[in-house]
Amino acid sequence: MRHARAIGISLACNTQINRLSLPDAPALLELLGDIGARAWQYPLTVPMGRAGCTWTSEVTFGRPGNNPFCHHRALELRARGIRERLVRVEEAPGLPFDKGRFELVEEQWPAGGG
Repeated sequence: MRHARAIGISLACNTQINRLSLPDAPALLELLGDIGARAWQYPLTVPMGRAGCTWTSEVTFGRPGNNPFCHHRALELRARGIRERLVRVEEAPGLPFDKGRFELVEEQWPAGGG
Protein backbone atom coordinates (compact mmCIF):
# COMPACT_ATOMS: atom_id res chain seq x y z
CA MET A 1 0.00 0.00 0.00
CA ARG A 2 2.89 2.36 0.71
CA HIS A 3 4.27 1.81 -2.81
CA ALA A 4 0.85 2.43 -4.36
CA ARG A 5 0.42 5.62 -2.32
CA ALA A 6 3.93 6.78 -3.26
CA ILE A 7 3.01 6.77 -6.95
CA GLY A 8 -0.22 8.67 -6.34
CA ILE A 9 -2.82 5.91 -6.08
CA SER A 10 -5.63 6.80 -3.67
CA LEU A 11 -5.97 4.16 -0.95
CA ALA A 12 -8.99 2.68 0.76
CA CYS A 13 -9.32 -0.40 2.94
CA ASN A 14 -12.06 -2.89 3.81
CA THR A 15 -11.67 -5.02 6.94
CA GLN A 16 -14.19 -7.53 8.29
CA ILE A 17 -14.90 -7.25 12.03
CA ASN A 18 -14.97 -10.53 13.89
CA ARG A 19 -13.65 -11.74 17.22
CA LEU A 20 -10.28 -12.54 15.65
CA SER A 21 -9.76 -9.23 13.82
CA LEU A 22 -11.18 -6.83 16.43
CA PRO A 23 -8.03 -6.73 18.63
CA ASP A 24 -5.97 -5.58 15.60
CA ALA A 25 -8.28 -2.64 14.80
CA PRO A 26 -6.45 0.13 16.70
CA ALA A 27 -3.05 -0.74 15.17
CA LEU A 28 -4.60 -1.05 11.71
CA LEU A 29 -6.28 2.34 12.08
CA GLU A 30 -2.93 3.91 12.96
CA LEU A 31 -1.21 2.21 10.02
CA LEU A 32 -3.89 3.29 7.57
CA GLY A 33 -3.61 6.87 8.82
CA ASP A 34 0.18 6.79 8.52
CA ILE A 35 0.08 5.65 4.88
CA GLY A 36 -2.63 8.12 3.92
CA ALA A 37 -5.64 5.89 3.33
CA ARG A 38 -8.65 8.07 2.41
CA ALA A 39 -11.34 5.62 3.56
CA TRP A 40 -11.81 2.54 5.70
CA GLN A 41 -14.86 0.30 5.73
CA TYR A 42 -15.11 -1.86 8.82
CA PRO A 43 -18.28 -4.00 8.46
CA LEU A 44 -19.32 -6.86 10.70
CA THR A 45 -18.58 -10.32 9.35
CA VAL A 46 -21.91 -11.90 8.40
CA PRO A 47 -22.97 -14.80 6.21
CA MET A 48 -23.20 -13.05 2.87
CA GLY A 49 -22.30 -13.58 -0.72
CA ARG A 50 -21.58 -11.59 -3.91
CA ALA A 51 -25.59 -9.73 -4.01
CA GLY A 52 -26.23 -13.99 -4.68
CA CYS A 53 -29.35 -15.30 -2.87
CA THR A 54 -28.47 -18.96 -3.32
CA TRP A 55 -24.94 -18.54 -1.97
CA THR A 56 -26.17 -16.48 0.98
CA SER A 57 -28.71 -19.11 1.95
CA GLU A 58 -26.13 -21.90 1.51
CA VAL A 59 -23.74 -20.40 4.07
CA THR A 60 -26.61 -19.60 6.43
CA PHE A 61 -28.63 -22.82 6.18
CA GLY A 62 -26.21 -25.32 4.65
CA ARG A 63 -28.37 -25.60 1.50
CA PRO A 64 -29.39 -23.36 -1.41
CA GLY A 65 -32.64 -21.43 -1.13
CA ASN A 66 -34.09 -17.98 -0.53
CA ASN A 67 -31.92 -15.20 0.90
CA PRO A 68 -33.15 -14.42 4.44
CA PHE A 69 -31.43 -11.00 4.31
CA CYS A 70 -33.28 -9.82 1.18
CA HIS A 71 -35.14 -6.55 1.80
CA HIS A 72 -37.58 -7.20 -1.07
CA ARG A 73 -38.39 -10.62 0.41
CA ALA A 74 -39.06 -9.05 3.82
CA LEU A 75 -41.41 -6.45 2.32
CA GLU A 76 -43.32 -9.10 0.35
CA LEU A 77 -43.76 -11.25 3.46
CA ARG A 78 -44.77 -8.21 5.54
CA ALA A 79 -47.54 -7.46 3.05
CA ARG A 80 -48.87 -10.97 3.82
CA GLY A 81 -48.54 -10.44 7.59
CA ILE A 82 -45.55 -12.77 7.94
CA ARG A 83 -42.08 -12.20 9.32
CA GLU A 84 -39.04 -14.46 9.35
CA ARG A 85 -36.64 -15.05 12.18
CA LEU A 86 -33.24 -16.78 12.04
CA VAL A 87 -32.63 -19.39 14.72
CA ARG A 88 -29.13 -20.77 15.25
CA VAL A 89 -29.22 -24.57 15.31
CA GLU A 90 -25.48 -25.23 15.15
CA GLU A 91 -22.77 -22.95 16.53
CA ALA A 92 -19.65 -22.20 14.48
CA PRO A 93 -16.65 -24.17 15.80
CA GLY A 94 -14.53 -21.04 16.31
CA LEU A 95 -12.04 -21.41 13.45
CA PRO A 96 -11.20 -18.82 10.77
CA PHE A 97 -13.76 -18.86 7.92
CA ASP A 98 -16.06 -21.19 9.85
CA LYS A 99 -19.82 -20.91 9.92
CA GLY A 100 -22.72 -21.94 12.08
CA ARG A 101 -26.03 -23.22 10.75
CA PHE A 102 -29.40 -21.54 11.03
CA GLU A 103 -33.05 -22.31 10.36
CA LEU A 104 -35.68 -19.87 9.21
CA VAL A 105 -38.86 -19.61 11.27
CA GLU A 106 -41.94 -17.95 9.81
CA GLU A 107 -44.22 -16.12 12.24
CA GLN A 108 -47.28 -13.92 12.03
CA TRP A 109 -46.56 -10.25 12.60
CA PRO A 110 -47.67 -9.32 16.11
CA ALA A 111 -50.77 -7.23 16.64
CA GLY A 112 -49.98 -3.56 16.09
CA GLY A 113 -47.42 -4.33 13.36
CA GLY A 114 -44.32 -4.45 15.65
